[in-house]
Amino acid sequence: MRALFATIWALILLVPQITVHVAPFGIPLGLGLITILVIFVGFEFPAGRGLVAVTIISFMAEVFSRMVHGHIILSHLILFFFIQVVMDKIYTEAYLTKCFWVFIFSITHLLFVGFVLSPNFVELDLGTTLLQILLQSLVNGVVSFPLLILFDTTFSFWSSASSRRKKSVTGADWFAAKSSQRKYIK
Repeated sequence: MRALFATIWALILLVPQITVHVAPFGIPLGLGLITILVIFVGFEFPAGRGLVAVTIISFMAEVFSRMVHGHIILSHLILFFFIQVVMDKIYTEAYLTKCFWVFIFSITHLLFVGFVLSPNFVELDLGTTLLQILLQSLVNGVVSFPLLILFDTTFSFWSSASSRRKKSVTGADWFAAKSSQRKYIK
């Protein structure tokens, strides 16, 4: 059910990610909403379920962006596993610290995509590329604050609505069950 939650959010976030682009000072920037969702999945999901969710999210993002080279899937899976490795060593309880980690993980993700997976690595203008990576990571960090709150709120609602209901056994119920079994034991 967690993968379905992430898939629904990915479908919702793909439209604004694809359509919203600005170019302040000639530097193209967009919303990294799917990257923020992958980082949220890395924070909240266990490794097995998160792997399935990130694969589905990344495949959808790759199909909708018309880049079918496997770069998005590979970079998001590496980002997810990197978060899983360092998760126990970082503080991720407060939203401001989560935004800081979104900023840091966005920088590492964009550096990996820009310098390792880019087919035109030799032709990149290093200064402009680093400035674009820094500004895009800053945009991701700022946008992630309300988005992470929204993800947490809807995830807690989703978890409570889709989980099995457990019967609550009170002390009186347990005592009645134990005393009814005593008459058979001699």
